[in-house]
Amino acid sequence: MKKLLTTAFVTLSVIAFSFTQQTVASDFYLMKTQKDAEYVLKALNLELKLSEQEFTKVKELLFVSAKSQEEQLKSLTDAERLNIIKTRQTAHIENGLRTIIGLDKYNIYLNQKASLETKLKELKKGQ
Repeated sequence: MKKLLTTAFVTLSVIAFSFTQQTVASDFYLMKTQKDAEYVLKALNLELKLSEQEFTKVKELLFVSAKSQEEQLKSLTDAERLNIIKTRQTAHIENGLRTIIGLDKYNIYLNQKASLETKLKELKKGQ
């Protein structure tokens, strides 16, 4: 009986988690200009203390992504499509970031993501 209840609980948790993942994507990686990419890079570097090589690779990743987003967002008016673009862009950047900085720093990044978003807002506000 315990196994049945545990299995049911785990199954319901997985289903609930699946639905919660389909919410509005974060604006952290929504970069409409190169300046936005600079702010994101600065926030990441402050939190993760990137090496010079990591910094260069992450900078390139973010600037290429910002250029791509700038082009995609020029004529965008649909909120649902914007959410799809943000979700894809975030997944693309985070996969690249994981490759560049390694699993240890990437786990720190995941644990500090809320702090990073706060730092990004402060950086944008201060400039």
